[in-house]
Amino acid sequence: MSDSRDNPPPTLPLNPGTRWRWGLYVAIIALATGQGWAQIQTATVKYTPDRWQEARPPHTPFFSANDRSRWCTVWSLAERGTWQIDEIITRPGWDTIDKVYVNGHFYSSKPPFVSLLVAHLYRGVQRVTGYTLDSNLHDATHAVLLVFNLLPWVIALLVLARLVEEHAESDFARIFVMLVASLGTFLTPFLITLNNHTPAAVCLVFSLAPLVGLHGGRVAPWRFAVAGFFAAACACCELPAATWGLVAFVVAWRAGAKATCIWFVPAALIPLATFLLSNWQATGSVIPTYASFGAADNNPYHYVIDGIPSYWLIPSAIDRGETSVTTYLWHCTFGHHGIFSLTPVFLLSLATWMTRSSWRGRTWPFLLGSGLGLTVWVLAFYVTRTQSLNYGGVTSGLRWAFWLIPLWVLALVPILDRWQMSRARLTLAAILLGLSTFSITIPRDNPWQLPWLTGIWQKWFPSPTAESPPVKTSPTWVVNPPRLTNSQQPLIVRYHSLGTAGGVRSLTLTFEQHATGAPMTCRVDPVAALIPGDHLAPGARLDLDLTSEPWPHDALPLVGEGRLQTDAGSIAAPDLARRFFTGLPAAVVYRVDPRPRYVKTRLRPEAFECQLLSASVLHQADPQLPQARYRRQVWWCNELPWGALQIEDTVADPVDNSVISRTRWRLATLPGEDTPPTSP
Repeated sequence: MSDSRDNPPPTLPLNPGTRWRWGLYVAIIALATGQGWAQIQTATVKYTPDRWQEARPPHTPFFSANDRSRWCTVWSLAERGTWQIDEIITRPGWDTIDKVYVNGHFYSSKPPFVSLLVAHLYRGVQRVTGYTLDSNLHDATHAVLLVFNLLPWVIALLVLARLVEEHAESDFARIFVMLVASLGTFLTPFLITLNNHTPAAVCLVFSLAPLVGLHGGRVAPWRFAVAGFFAAACACCELPAATWGLVAFVVAWRAGAKATCIWFVPAALIPLATFLLSNWQATGSVIPTYASFGAADNNPYHYVIDGIPSYWLIPSAIDRGETSVTTYLWHCTFGHHGIFSLTPVFLLSLATWMTRSSWRGRTWPFLLGSGLGLTVWVLAFYVTRTQSLNYGGVTSGLRWAFWLIPLWVLALVPILDRWQMSRARLTLAAILLGLSTFSITIPRDNPWQLPWLTGIWQKWFPSPTAESPPVKTSPTWVVNPPRLTNSQQPLIVRYHSLGTAGGVRSLTLTFEQHATGAPMTCRVDPVAALIPGDHLAPGARLDLDLTSEPWPHDALPLVGEGRLQTDAGSIAAPDLARRFFTGLPAAVVYRVDPRPRYVKTRLRPEAFECQLLSASVLHQADPQLPQARYRRQVWWCNELPWGALQIEDTVADPVDNSVISRTRWRLATLPGEDTPPTSP
């Protein structure tokens, strides 16, 4: 017996019940549209006062290495006519770890299909509005996202509403499903960023609607063409979605083999040809460089340029991923990145798939079978890629499965139709939707962040020590004593810094040892440059007598004597000697970041590998002034005889973390044996 939900849509004028439901559909979609529009229009990276940045953060609408990688290609194509991104990644706020090195040039590691489409769209926006990524970064980005992300998504919601209206039996199921589709999935926060998951989900909807008609016997040439085009486009946006393209082809073939050859296949070849051609133009191969990720040989992700290794040679823990396939599968489904833990409303979809009565009729076996089968396929695909069990990096959900969200949403209909008469079950459904909305609202300002469950999971089940090495600390910013290769020659270390008026300020450290075994001396000229918080004369120098004993690792180095040299003469300065090594107005503990940092300078072509030390303290320099936070960061390179490659001192407002002053001393010449500077 035919299921009433599979009947063709009415051709008569809409009855009053249908009219009010469509009024609700439009109102819900309008609400989601306004919310999405506002989020895109205000999209920019936000920083909180509790997180210090290593450098002044750029004001940018890009949120992660992932979207920057695609925007780099968009800019290069539109402004330079090339796929190479060597030029744009040198700009502050544009560089990305999602890049590969091929034939002496950098390229985005992302398949170029989406970037090519957006580049053409950006050119159109540029002609109409005059906005450019060079002079109107936020405006141009927001305009592109409104057209590329928001507009197709709104149309897809209307198409989903048509499917729900046609195949659901109860008003509750129809309205609830549209609420989920519009406001309760991870597609919403990802509207503010350039990504491949949102267009893949949209293409799935646009191909699904005509396929449902073909599967139900409503054969028309346009259905074949639209289904073929968007099924192929979905696969071009999300490579595992090639399976959906195969499903679409089978459905179309069964509906009409001849029409499939005439309409479906030619339409599908348009995005497929664009995908293959863009790959060939970008890399010289039809196979995306993405496919080489994790390969042992000829891996364009692995390179060393000017002494700086690729991020993917030494990735962080989040990108190394899990070592256990079982653990990975658990977290993909019910753990900290879980489909059903982060968006528990889809537990109802899971219940639908497991209920035999849901599979009745003509259309529902196709819809439910596609949703369940493709979900199992995607999970199996990524679980078997043991070289990248990493959840997609820093992201608020299991983004590789987002393109399946429309099928999960439609799977809610059968169980909600059965639950419409139970108040308790309706309440449960509402609670699950509320929890899902909570998960997708947290990353509304930046979807490229870890799920909120990750912090809770790490607190309850901390990672092993082997995966998270203990943080090293130091009471001083000086990691090692200076190394003098010749006791007859001093070691002179010069630094330069830009002054507030545009001039260059100088700082010199002179280390000497007058006889073998004798204590080493150090002159700091001027001393005010490295001792913040004191009112010292601009020309004052500090002379230190350093101990000849080995320097301790867990305490300040011993100083035999410290004397302050000024125009008025020489005075004892034991406190200044201690403050020189502390580097801040009070005793602190420096955190030594275990990750290597690579710093490019003009001293040599290769970068220096450094450790980053950082510490901060609250201090009130004057009773008439409020407290401020003093912070020092030091890039220490053990390769140098005196390892402080860069020293940065920052004074900030402790309330909002706004910077009051910042000084960065950079090594001006390589430390070596030289004649000490003439005393002023």
